[in-house]
Amino acid sequence: MKSSFAFYQLLTISVEWALSKLLQKALDGTHPCVVRSDRAEKLEDLSKGLWEQQERTLFLPHAIESQEAPICLTADPKFKHKDSAFLFLIDNANPQGFENYARSFYIFDGRDDSALKQARDLWKAQTAEGTELVYYKQTDRGGWL
Repeated sequence: MKSSFAFYQLLTISVEWALSKLLQKALDGTHPCVVRSDRAEKLEDLSKGLWEQQERTLFLPHAIESQEAPICLTADPKFKHKDSAFLFLIDNANPQGFENYARSFYIFDGRDDSALKQARDLWKAQTAEGTELVYYKQTDRGGWL
């Protein structure tokens, strides 16, 4: 499967807010998703935040490491949801297995020097592997370059 890999450098919004918007678009297109964090302890907070988004306007049905939910949250790079088409990587999550998804998204806070360095290192590594990459950088006004 040919996978696309997109980097999203955030400058004015949080990773969680951007993630919720991208997940909504994925679900609108009926694409099940896996959200992978490098920090297992963050999954409960992320889950709570996604349910709170639901109370505002979005319905983002999800669960932690479930084969049934259309959005699955995990910290395990070996976890593969049976139907997932999209992989969202946050918190410097390991991109292992991204080629098994139709689309992968690496979302990071561009205001954090450590996150920016990690994204650059991943970009270089994926370029060396011959991965087709796309880069979106948020503008000060919230649009994308």
